[in-house]
Parts: sequence; structure tokens; C-alpha cells
Amino acid sequence: MMNKGLTAAIAALALAACGAGSAESAPVYVLMNVPYNDFYKAELAKNAVPVDAVTSATVAKAKNAHLVGGTYHTGDDTTLIIEGVTFPVKVDEAALKGFVHAASADELFSRGSYAWTELTQAPAFFKEMSVAGGAPAFGKVQGLPEVAVANVKGSVRTRTRRGDYQLKLDGFDTDPEKETLYGVIVRTAQNDYGMRRLENIWRGGRELGWNVGYTKFIKDVNPTFPAHYKTLTGTTITGLTYITDKAVYNVDAQVYLPVLTGCRLKAENAALAAGHTAFAVEGELPGNYVPVYDAGALDGGTAADGRIVWSARNKPGEYEMKITDEKGVYETLTAAFVLSTDVLPAAWDAEGGRLVPAGGEEDFKNYLRCVRELTIDGTAVNPKRAKIIDGEGRLDLSAPLFKERGAVTVRAAGYPDLSFEAARR
Repeated sequence: MMNKGLTAAIAALALAACGAGSAESAPVYVLMNVPYNDFYKAELAKNAVPVDAVTSATVAKAKNAHLVGGTYHTGDDTTLIIEGVTFPVKVDEAALKGFVHAASADELFSRGSYAWTELTQAPAFFKEMSVAGGAPAFGKVQGLPEVAVANVKGSVRTRTRRGDYQLKLDGFDTDPEKETLYGVIVRTAQNDYGMRRLENIWRGGRELGWNVGYTKFIKDVNPTFPAHYKTLTGTTITGLTYITDKAVYNVDAQVYLPVLTGCRLKAENAALAAGHTAFAVEGELPGNYVPVYDAGALDGGTAADGRIVWSARNKPGEYEMKITDEKGVYETLTAAFVLSTDVLPAAWDAEGGRLVPAGGEEDFKNYLRCVRELTIDGTAVNPKRAKIIDGEGRLDLSAPLFKERGAVTVRAAGYPDLSFEAARR
């Protein structure tokens, strides 16, 4: 039960705003953990399939308030479930009986669904809650301005680490430092689809991903729940809605989602000097799929009849070929492959604390572009994320990973490993 003084204060605010009613019948405002399906139900006019919770395979990310701010979770240190969002709610005080009362907003982060805590003043935005037969129901978001967003371009890839589909938006995202993103709705002419943090929403909403049944697991989520998204296949996104604590953004973006084939494209790694390698489609392409073969960035490259050919002007590294459907109905199949050499164009300069050319300058520059991993005393790091090596080959020897003297291995796609000892500076 709420503090009586606080209840009376909130009731007085409501009376002042409405100009009518009594303190006994006035609604109260609380912050509540609202399950995803309840949160989205009033916002999705054309999809009755429930929006599931998210089972996180990475406990640290589900607990990272900066990454998943606005959500709440349950579970233990091995498996956490992101069940929904923590959102302001307008409700009759009597309807709160039977639901868990949390001492603070921070406590809600790890409490279950429908847990709540008092708000000291009426919020600028909220959902209205009613309870019938013990079952809560929530209305549409109220109080937030609607903002139209134009000139947004969307591109889609299939079979990615984000899921069967990965949508990238150019021209719009939200800023996690300035606003809390509660949810994203993908809209088509046929249905609306609610997206969730960690499984679907990434990078402030600039990237979205979802499964429709081909992929069981995606990065950071185990397992995925594709039922809500299955009917997206072969449709066209007509717009997206982003719900934050600052506004409801209605994004105008038209993106076709190609039909998945169930096939995979594979290309074999090869020596650069060989001049050719093999590719194959695993599975049977639909009868009306008209394949167009593309050797990608290979200089003088061609792809046909299960064979990729290239000229001697190419350099070692990772390449990609693709097969597209001439009619544009089906997905594009892509395959990455590595062209390698036995020649190492770099050496370690201990005095300068950097990699230096061991051959031509152009070969050295290409080598640096191909660096994918550094292993320091057995710990592998992504050089781009760790920012431990710059574009000219200098290592940050003051980084915590470096001890007084340690073993370092540099791995670059298409090149032999380069191993040496480096001293901390």
C-alpha cells in the first residue's frame, strides 16, 4: 500500500490537472515492470502473436543498464530473462493490490513483472492500466509528442549474427546518452511487430535483427523466439515506430524483406597464387530463383559453374562472393573466403614499438588492413575494439594487457602469424 501522504499528493496533482473528481477516486502514477507482450499489445493493431521475453546467453549484458536501459530482468547468474520494460503507469490504487511493491526504481531492474514503485509526481508520459479478473491490461502510450522522421534509408541482410534478418537504418537512431529507448515497432501493410532489447534492438535502434525460424540461436541470445516475426518474410516494411522517453518517432522507411531460401553459399579458402577456388550452394534453390553470380571485390574476378577465378593483381585477404536473384524476390546468398600467401610482409621493431614493412609498402599496408586479432600472453583481443594497434602498425604498449614482457601473436587474414615478445612501456 502506498504512503497515504504521497497518495494524497498525487491525487491532488490529478485533481488540479482535471479540475474534477475526489481524492479517494483519483488515479495514482507508478513506475511498473510491464511485460513486452502487455507493453506492445495496444500498439500493435495487426498482430495477435505474443511478443516473448528474451533469454540472455550473456548475463553481463542483461545486467548492463547502459546497454539495456529501460528494461527489467529475472533469473540467476547463469541465465537471465529480459521480460519487458519499466514504464510509467497510471492506475487506480486499489488495482495495485497483489502486485509486488519495490522500494525504489533501481530495485525494479531485477524484479519480476508488474512490480512497481511510487512516482513522486505525475509523469509526462504513461500507459493507463486496468485490471479485470486479476489480469492487467495496458492502453497506448500517452503524453509523448509524435515526431515524423523522413529521408531514412534501410538495408537488409539475411543469415547474420543478429538473426535471419538484419536491418540497418541510415539516417536515424536514438542516443542512449540522451533518451531511453523502450521499444521499436516494425510495420508492414499486413502486420505490426514488436522488437525487444538484446535480441532485436542494437546500437540505439540503428540495427534491428530477428529470426523467423531458420536460425535457432543468435549472438548473445539463447534461444530465440521467432513465432511473432515469421510473417515478415517476403513483405515490405512501410515504416517503424520508436518509443522513447522523449518522443514517439514515426520513421518513414521502405524496405523489402526477401524470401529466405533455406540454402547456404560456401566458398573454399585458397592460395592467392592458385588463381581459382570452388564454391557451392548447399540446398536446392527454388525453381523460380534466377541466379546472378558476383565475384565481389576481386580484381578480374568471375564466378560461374562452381568456380571463382581472379587475376594476379589481387592481394591476400578476405573476400566475398554472392548470388542474387535476378527477380529480386529471394534473398542474396553470400560467402566469405580467404586468399592466402606464405610471405609475411611485416616484422616487429622492438625499439620503435611497432610493426614495420618487411617488403613492399603496399603489401605492408594491405597486411595491416587484414589484421583481425592480437593474442597477448594467451588473451585474444579484437584490435579494432581494444584500439591496441593503429593504422600504421604502432602498438599501445601501455595498455593493461601488456606485462613487463609478454608473448604477442598478430593474426591477419591471408597471412602467416607474426609472433614476437614485447615489453611494457
